Amino acid sequence: MNLLAVDTCSGPSAALAFNGSTTSISDLDPSIRAEGISEVVTKLLSDGNATWSKLNGLIVGSGPGSFTGLRLSLGFMKGVSSALKLPLIGVASFQGIAAAFALGAPDLKGELSVIADARREELFLQRFVLRGPKLIPIPISEPEIIAKSLAIPILAKSIVTLTCDPEFTVSHEMAVKVVLIKDVARGLLECAKTMTLSDFSLEHLSSLQPRYLREVAAKTIAQRAVSKGG
Repeated sequence: MNLLAVDTCSGPSAALAFNGSTTSISDLDPSIRAEGISEVVTKLLSDGNATWSKLNGLIVGSGPGSFTGLRLSLGFMKGVSSALKLPLIGVASFQGIAAAFALGAPDLKGELSVIADARREELFLQRFVLRGPKLIPIPISEPEIIAKSLAIPILAKSIVTLTCDPEFTVSHEMAVKVVLIKDVARGLLECAKTMTLSDFSLEHLSSLQPRYLREVAAKTIAQRAVSKGG
């Protein structure tokens, strides 16, 4: 399938699978705006000798991650999907991070953790199992918010801990080395290898939402007003 993937859960990236070849762009400015994503995607299509009309579908990283980043990429990709009648699906960003790492470590097996800074001395955390060459890592836990202090024994069991957040650092007392994964969109494409065209449908567009772990982030302004009003 010819697919375009975009992820802005933290460090923005984009990737294109077209006519059997894959190209990607990462190391983007974390403060990128919608017009910036449009420029990156246009360059990606040009570099890959691709056209919008030849694409079969779109993929967007659905989080968890930066509140603003998730809304940015999802809004942009929904707009493209609606305008061009291209089906769009969401793939968990942490799954993309794990898959991107697995591409560069084909012989590694065991448990890995994916984390991101959730502020308030907390982490977003999800665990996966690496199964070997050309196999997508399998999630063995749901993404959760956990105190950094409680995360230490969990991360200690992992053969590697990953993040996509270029600003993220683990405090020295945690004694955990974190590997930065920049090409998350490339991992999203890798996850799509297990999918078929039937998985891509315009019917899913209206129901596609960012994956927020904090309840307040998922609420609309009107919903928050109601909550405050009791």
